[in-house]
Amino acid sequence: MTIKRSTAKIGIVVPLSILLASCCGNVIYFDEKKNAVVSCGCGSIGQMSILNETDSVIKTTWGINREAKEFYFGKVNSNFREDSMVNLQPNTKYLLINYYNGDAAPFHIELTTGPDGQVVDATNRDCK
Repeated sequence: MTIKRSTAKIGIVVPLSILLASCCGNVIYFDEKKNAVVSCGCGSIGQMSILNETDSVIKTTWGINREAKEFYFGKVNSNFREDSMVNLQPNTKYLLINYYNGDAAPFHIELTTGPDGQVVDATNRDCK
């Protein structure tokens, strides 16, 4: 009786442990020096929506491989679909949502641009 219970527990605990260990998050941050959104840890930017302050989706982009860890503004992003270039508008607030890794909650950051279209404020500037 004890062996059956132990075996049953192992049959549940081991697969669950493997599943949890394989999870990657959707956490992203804005890197001011690179002018890019960067994925934290083992995750990637697989599907990211960019909304402006009127809640209009201006771009939804998909990474084409697991190397899609940085999304640059103002230039073509080679690890994303070919229509991935986004130029930020002056004096605008943006909401960026990364929801690629299905086993993790979506993660969002907010960006605010100044008169020249450069990011002047971001809600998440590192992986902490």
